[in-house]
Parts: sequence; C-alpha cells; structure tokens
Amino acid sequence: MGIRLRELQIRVRTTVGLFGTRIPFRNTLCVLRAPNTSGKSTCLQAIVYALGLEGMFKAGNDVPLPKAVTDVLRYKEGLLSVVESEVSLELENDRGDILTVQRAVRSEKNRNLISTWRSPLLTKPTASPPLKQDYYVKLPGAAVRAAGFHHMLAEFIGWQLPEVTKYSGGEVPLYLECIAPLFMIEQKKGWAVLPARIPQYFGIKDVAKRAVEFLLDLDAYRNAVKRQLTKERANGIRERWKERLDEIKRLATSVNGIVDNISDEPLATWPPIAAPVLRVPRDGWIPMEVAIRRDWERLTQLETQDIPKVEQVAEQLQTELRTAEEELSRKEFALRATFEELQSELAQKQQAAVRISALEEDLRRYQDIRTLLRLGSDTVSDISHGNCPTCHQAVSDTLLPQDGAQMPMSAEENIAFIKSQVGIFAAMKLESERVVSVKQSETASQRRGIEELRARIRSIRQTLVSDGRAPSRAALEERIRLAQQIKQLEQSRQLFEEIALRFSELSGDWANVLAELAALPAGDLSEADEEKLRRVEILMQEQLQKYGLSSIAPEAINISRESYKPIYEGFDLEVNFGSVDLEFNNSASDMIRTHWAFMVALIEVAREKATHHPGLLILDEPRQQSTDRTSFSELLKRASTAAKNHQQVIIATSEEKSVLDPMLASLPHFYIDFTEKLLTPIK
Repeated sequence: MGIRLRELQIRVRTTVGLFGTRIPFRNTLCVLRAPNTSGKSTCLQAIVYALGLEGMFKAGNDVPLPKAVTDVLRYKEGLLSVVESEVSLELENDRGDILTVQRAVRSEKNRNLISTWRSPLLTKPTASPPLKQDYYVKLPGAAVRAAGFHHMLAEFIGWQLPEVTKYSGGEVPLYLECIAPLFMIEQKKGWAVLPARIPQYFGIKDVAKRAVEFLLDLDAYRNAVKRQLTKERANGIRERWKERLDEIKRLATSVNGIVDNISDEPLATWPPIAAPVLRVPRDGWIPMEVAIRRDWERLTQLETQDIPKVEQVAEQLQTELRTAEEELSRKEFALRATFEELQSELAQKQQAAVRISALEEDLRRYQDIRTLLRLGSDTVSDISHGNCPTCHQAVSDTLLPQDGAQMPMSAEENIAFIKSQVGIFAAMKLESERVVSVKQSETASQRRGIEELRARIRSIRQTLVSDGRAPSRAALEERIRLAQQIKQLEQSRQLFEEIALRFSELSGDWANVLAELAALPAGDLSEADEEKLRRVEILMQEQLQKYGLSSIAPEAINISRESYKPIYEGFDLEVNFGSVDLEFNNSASDMIRTHWAFMVALIEVAREKATHHPGLLILDEPRQQSTDRTSFSELLKRASTAAKNHQQVIIATSEEKSVLDPMLASLPHFYIDFTEKLLTPIK
C-alpha cells in the first residue's frame, strides 16, 4: 500500500488571461526551493486541498490557499481579479494505478465536488480520456460511502480505515484528516506540536494515539478493541445469566420452593460440583424429585382404595366424556391452525425486515446520487436514461410495449418513493409483530385449555371405572389436589431442566470469553508492536546523533508506550525542551530536530516492517527556529534514501540556492527551483 505524487497543476483565470503552474515530482527526494512569498507553500497547500484534507488544519470549509488563487492575483505591480481557479493532482499507488483529481477553488462548481479520472491526464494527456467519476468531500459520508472521495482515496492507497470511539459514544472511521499530519507537515502550525497537530474537533478519543497505531499498523488498537468487545460479551453473558437466575427463582416461587447451588455470577464449568436443585416444602425442604415421588405414592395409594358409587351419574358422565373428547379434538385442531398462522406471521415479519434493509440500501445510493447532482456532477446522468445507477445495465419498469417515451423518476422522486415504501413495509413489520404477539398468547392459552380438558377427561374415565358407590367428597378433593400438584411439579421440573440447560450454554460461552481474555497480552501492545516501537526509537536516536541534538542525550529519548510520543525521563519533550534549565534557542531548535527524526523514522520503519505508512513524506519549511545548516544538510542526506526504497520525500524550503546546491550535490534528488512568482501567465 502507498501513494506517490506525479504532478501538480494550479490554474487561475483572471480578467486578463490564464495564470498557473505545473510542478512534476519523482519517486525520490524532491526539493522545492523558492524565495519567501513567492508561492512555495501554496504548492503544498494545493496538494492538501486537492486531496480534500484541509480539515487537518481546522474545522470549517475555509480554502487553505492564498488570495492569489481565490480572490486577487498580483502581477507586475497590479492586481488582477480571479475569475475562476482550480487545482489538479496526479497520483500513483503501489499497484501502479494512476489517478488524476481535480477540485475547483473559485468556480460555479461546488468546492465539495472532486472530479477524478483513472488516467495520467497531467503527465500524458490524451484526446480521449477515460470517463470522469465525481465524488464528494467535506460532507457526511465522505469517508464511508461509495460516493465519498476519502472512501475511494483510502481504497486507492490500500487502506481500510478502522472504526474508532468518539467521546460522545458510538464509533466513526479514523478520518484521513487525522492520519495525514503524520506524513504532511505544513509551515504555520505543523511544527508547533510533537508528533503532529492532529485535529481534535472530530471528537475521537485519543485521536493522536489512534493515528499512530494505524500508521504503524500496531496490534495495540486491535487488542484494545478485542478486549473491549470481549468485555462487552462478558457483560452480556452476565446479564443473560441474571435473567436465567431470575427466571429460575420465579419458577421456584410458583411452587413455593427455593433454589440451591446456583451462583449469582457465571461459571466456566457446568454443572458445578454441587448440582443445582429445586426444593419444595414437605415437612422441611426436600428436592422436587423426592416430592413428586412421594405425591405419586400417595395418589397411587388412594387409587387402590374403594371408590365411592357413581351409579346415579354414570349416564351423565358418559355424555360428558363424549362431549369432552369431541371438544378436545376441536381444540387440538384449532391449536394446529393457530400455530400455522403464527409461523406464517413470523415468516412475513422476517420478509418485511429483509425488504426494509434492501430499500434502505437503495435509499442511501439515491441520496448519494442527489448529493453529487446538487454539487454539479455530470457523471450520474444514467438515472435519466433508463440505466441502473449501481450496475449501469439497462432497466425497464414494464413488460408491456410503450407507445410513447417514458420519463424516469428523478433522484428526488426515487428518494420520496423509496421512503414511502420503507414506511409501508415498516408498518407491515409492526403489524406482523403485533399479530405474532397475539398468536403466541392464543397458542399458550389454547395449550392450557387442552391440558385442563385432558385432565377432566382422565378424571371422568377414572370415575367411570371406579366402584359404583357414592364418592366421598374429601377423598375426591384429595385425589384432584394430588393430581394437579403432581402435574404442576412435573411441569416445573421440565422447565427447571430447560433453564439449567441454558445455564450450561452460558457456561460454555463464559469459558470461551475467559480464554479469549487470557490469550490477550497483559497490555495492549503485542511483541510485534514492541519491535516496531523499539525500531522507531533506534532510528530516531541515530538521526538525532547526526543532527547534533545538544539539549538532551539522543540515546535518552524514547517512544512512550502509552501515547507513542517521543519522551525523555517519562515526560513529553515539549515539557523538557521548554524547561528553564535549558537555553531557549537550543531547546527550540532541538525540538525541530526531534520532529524531523520522528517523522523520518515513521517512513523508514515502513521499509523494514509491515505498516500502513503511504511511503510519502511532505515537509514544508523544515528548517524552523534557525536550526543550523549542518543539521539541515543531514536531514536532506537522510531523506535522500527514499530513492532506493521506492518512497517519496518532498521538502519545500526558502534556503538560498548557493547554500542548498552544495548540500544536494552528491545526493539523489529531484530539484525544483522557482526564481520568480509561482503563478505566471500561461500562453
């Protein structure tokens, strides 16, 4: 994965003609030299703007370009009004794919629209370029939606942006604006903070830490996320364990019993040594199985005793038995019908949910199309010509021949139609949920009625085969009570076993969670992470030795395992370099040297380890705080190693040509020298 710049173009149309510049780049150390105020920084700002990364500077939609591009151009002691302006940038990734992007600065076109071509339009223009594809930027969804420019750019680089946590809760992508400051340093504010001024306004927790983790492809964030997700799973298991515990306690209450040997917290082994048991009161608390056995023995004993006569009610009981059996047949048939209706409603509910999901995806696509159209895109006109906006195949909404031409619906009409469809299917789903709830209640009620009727039939049959003498009321009541009690206990025992089985499933899940937590490193950093960070430390220390760091011993500077910032004696270097114990001039320039070392170390470690670094480093006016020229010469020497490692380092400087040329004489580099203003007339 990676990205390189091939050429930058700035075009400004004024009231008297066209002005602009073209700047080529190479896969090596590229030195852009120009006097102050000649437009040197404008080039780097134009790169940032072309890539839609101005959010790395601050929130808002301000264009990070000077008035010469946006408003008024000074030329030959006069001021020319800018009528129209744009920037174009040609890129290449590690796979050899070419991408040309163009973004309006001052124009009738919306600045949030970026046009792209998969062709080298700047370095090798052709008479028939490939189709243009428009994307949007600086709008919600630009990092995650298919029509978002940063989503496409991340794929072009070879990145899959991770989801990160916001302070307000929820997750968002790690936006490109948060990553870019680790390989793009602008002059005004970029050198003020080490390692970089990463935007905070996105509300991402520990955003600087997340950016370094991504750029170095550390396992730390993945481990932290995995740890968090595993803990959330553990909390979910605890909640379900408590639900089962409450359920089994309610079951015990329904038979006036108590539960023994159930832990309030999940167990990794099931069943425990002392198996769970449900106890009921019988001259003390005895296990439910024992109570059922005793009740059966008592009922059996009563059934062996003489049965009171039933001669007077025998004929009536026969009629009731036939009626009850017929009613049982009807109820069983009704239960089957209700159960089938319930299954049908469940299927309809699922179908409605699937349809809603598909409609919502279609809605998002048409909303993207509407956004592009509003921004002035002319690459989404397929929707007006009977073509599918997703697969670009011809579609027809009728099987019948049409006499006249039909006008397809616009994006707005499609959005309104799909929203209405979503509303309809949502209502259908809601109605299905209501019917399902009703049918479930009906099913439970019918089953209870069938059980009661079966009990009545059994009672009649037992009465008809008993002795013909009149029954004793007390004896019959005891028989009925025992039968009902046995039935309730047996049902409770079956339910108890089912709940206990769910405890077993939760116990297995709990054991897996504990094993996953145990497999994670004690901290979030893996051994591979430690190797990468240690290598960054070594590369920094090597450079600082060459750069002549004087305020602090270079070998004493390390990388924090908490913040990934350069530290000395456990403190950030901003604190140490700002100490009253150090001479101000030395500390300020040493801060810049450390900044160089850190940024270069990030791109160098990518030569040895698997990282997400794009292989591109842009430094705008790195010789800050009057850093001595010897140090700057060493920086150029270190940066020139990019050539043999298929990387690109771009340095913009206002250093005098007479000083700069000897520094570069023996180094592989590509030199760009502006002797006059950046923007000149184009003929």
